[in-house]
Amino acid sequence: MNVQQFFAWIKEKGFNLTEAQRKAVVYDMGPLLLLAVPGAGKTTVLILRLAYLVLVINVNPERILCLTFGRAAAKEMSDRFTQNFGNDIGNIHFSTIHSYAYEVVRAAFRQKGRDYQIIEELTGVESKSGVLRGLFKQINTSTLTEDTLEELQNAICFVKNSLISPEKLENVAVKNFVTIYNDYEKYKRMHQPQLIDFDDMLSIAYTALVENPRLLEMYQKRFDYILTDESQDTSLLQHKIIELISKPKQNLFVVGDDDQSIFGFRAAEPKYLLEFPQVYDQAEILRMEQNFRSTPEIVSISREFIRSNKMRYDKEMVTENVPGETVQIEIFKGNKEQNEFILGELINKGVAKSAVLYRNNLSVITLVDELDRGGVPFYIRDSNKERFFSHWVVKDILNFLRFSYSDQNVAVLDTIKSKFETYISKAQIEYLRGIKIDRSIFEILSEQQEGKSRQSGYFTLKEQFKSLNKLPPSKAVGYIRNELGYDKVIERICKNLGFSKEHLNSLLSILETIAARELTLPDFANRLSYLEEKIKTSYKNKGTKAVTLSTIHSAKGLEWERVYLIDLIQGIIPDLEAVKNAANNKMEAIEEERRLFYVAMTRAQKHLTLCTMKQYLKQIAKRSQFVQEVQALLEVELQRKRVEDARIVREEREELLRLSQAEREELLRLAQVEQEKSERIAKEEQEKRRAGDFEFHLAKREGFFNGLTEKEEVFFLELCEKHGYTEDSFPGIFDVEVEHSSLIQTPAKVWQLWIYDRCIYKKKDSELLYITAIYDRSVRRIYDFIKLQDEGVFRTSNDSIYKFALIEVLLNLGIVSRVEVRHYKILINEIPIYNDRKENVLIKICLDNQDYACENVKTLIALLQKDNNHIRV
Repeated sequence: MNVQQFFAWIKEKGFNLTEAQRKAVVYDMGPLLLLAVPGAGKTTVLILRLAYLVLVINVNPERILCLTFGRAAAKEMSDRFTQNFGNDIGNIHFSTIHSYAYEVVRAAFRQKGRDYQIIEELTGVESKSGVLRGLFKQINTSTLTEDTLEELQNAICFVKNSLISPEKLENVAVKNFVTIYNDYEKYKRMHQPQLIDFDDMLSIAYTALVENPRLLEMYQKRFDYILTDESQDTSLLQHKIIELISKPKQNLFVVGDDDQSIFGFRAAEPKYLLEFPQVYDQAEILRMEQNFRSTPEIVSISREFIRSNKMRYDKEMVTENVPGETVQIEIFKGNKEQNEFILGELINKGVAKSAVLYRNNLSVITLVDELDRGGVPFYIRDSNKERFFSHWVVKDILNFLRFSYSDQNVAVLDTIKSKFETYISKAQIEYLRGIKIDRSIFEILSEQQEGKSRQSGYFTLKEQFKSLNKLPPSKAVGYIRNELGYDKVIERICKNLGFSKEHLNSLLSILETIAARELTLPDFANRLSYLEEKIKTSYKNKGTKAVTLSTIHSAKGLEWERVYLIDLIQGIIPDLEAVKNAANNKMEAIEEERRLFYVAMTRAQKHLTLCTMKQYLKQIAKRSQFVQEVQALLEVELQRKRVEDARIVREEREELLRLSQAEREELLRLAQVEQEKSERIAKEEQEKRRAGDFEFHLAKREGFFNGLTEKEEVFFLELCEKHGYTEDSFPGIFDVEVEHSSLIQTPAKVWQLWIYDRCIYKKKDSELLYITAIYDRSVRRIYDFIKLQDEGVFRTSNDSIYKFALIEVLLNLGIVSRVEVRHYKILINEIPIYNDRKENVLIKICLDNQDYACENVKTLIALLQKDNNHIRV
């Protein structure tokens, strides 16, 4: 197959390449760095180049190696290649760099006749985390927390991937890191058989290739062409391995984007790509600069934003996609308002093609609480990495609350004995374990203790825990922090162990936020357990109609139609360390933070919203400098557009002045024809969605008709007709698509007057003023208000008319349609009005906001048929 035949063949398969993509595919021999902007189609180019090498250059597929950074990327590339060319091309070796290095390690150990074992495959105290925990406790005489364990593992990874000694690693938040590192390495060497970990696969492979010329020659001769993807994510050690095995042929095809290098904590740096021409003689650089993903508005702002970085290749990212919306910046009072905005956006604009991205996993906790209360399904990427609920601070607070219910529980006291200011020793705990506890532990300790001050301290603790038990959750966490002295203990722990005080305070503030929405302490504890389970099982929603929640790092390589970036404040992105370094003219960290922000922005296809706030978890917050940079760029773009619009208007006016009267009349006639055509098409489209169009709903595989029996269907349609529901009187009843509801934007005062008008008499201003919170981004408050008194629904007021007014507000706002099915019966029994009105309310519940859940309709019909006052069908 020649080149022309190849491109004709792939065109038949649906591949239409740009000139830059064609150049990359047919690149001949020698080292090449292909710089691909976000959404440039690099995976497509890689698999087409593989096909080109085999079918046109006649390279044996078994002599081609394709390396990627992660398993998911390797699988995606292998699957796409097989899907497109599996029947035409033989086996190409797709592998991660770690898997390839592991092959070298196995060969090296075989040559030496030695055995080994992978430590990550062991469990318990012999596992990697078990060994590190043991060494940490032995050296520091304190327990290793999950956060510090992650920090320790990242530091070990960084040292090995950077090819440096542990002594040269700066700013490690792990006490006695060098000693722990050296003892860990010694432990693995002395173990029989020798232990190796994930990072050792790289370092041992590199050492073996450097020290064993025969082994190196064997791997150099194995492949004629090497291709690497996501090369900006590879460390110095990984680059060195690739450099060794690609010699002497140097047929190396490296694909990456220095602007998307965001894994500095794994020792990946953009400088390795910047040094590519110096490392490889006669290296060439190609650029793929067309973005096929995003709108021109997102592309232009992202392009100009990343240009503030200095350590990079300049790229002129462009797109031919149709224009869309301007990048939006939303500034909120705090997290609560931000979460309510996200909920409202997802309710009104859809969840399936939306994603909420954030820097830290902590950001997802209160958001999940809000989404769950609003009935919005979600899928969290890497939900198994969420450790909020297992954090020792969260466990401490829960144990404080447990102990307040029973101050006779020695086991619970043992977990928090060092977390308040009054001293309780291990010996005292052991004493308590050995006796029968039939009264307050503090009374027993007081009797055993000499000295009035210590006795007084125990008495005070007893009274404080008694007071804690009587508090609502909204005040309980603050009471533990202040009255029981937990904040002072936290400060001491941070000082002694090097923990981040800001991080621990954030955990406590999140707990306070969740607690504020619960009525009792058991409700609060149950809510935490419920949210933990919700997050753990959110993976089940993958691939369904659910919003994706993800850290920016986990979102790399993905895309969504609508993207919301949240918690964009100084100290989170960019983080505090990067800001401090930048102040001292050390720009590497701040540039990586900017790259991270750039990666987040370029995940969006059509809509991008940046969310910042004035208060973060009740603390004064400063808007992220990156948001300010984007805002400045938007203002420049707006000014440029104004100038351009003025120029176009001027040119059009001049053009019109040159037209004759007859030509102007012809233009008006054509415009009228076009308008009539648009109106006709709109009307035809509307007619396609007439009420009761059974075939339409089946064709769309949506709609509440699916799954109904003929009898149920007839009954329901007659019910709708009885109450005058038609396509014109109730727009959208049978529509599958949901447009943005203007009702959400109705001013709060209008709703207040509307409720007044429907009440027998004016209720307390305090209650009605609460309703005024209904506007734009606060629609959830009305639902919370109705559920305020207990777990029942609609029991806030004894005034049935007032109650019904509240219900109708909810119906008009499209909120009640998300009430759980089990509440339908409560609705029927609780609304003391005529059956016709009941039907009206319940039909709206099913139809408003296009709630087509068939089981809800079936439940409604069954309940109405059981009503004694209703005519049975």
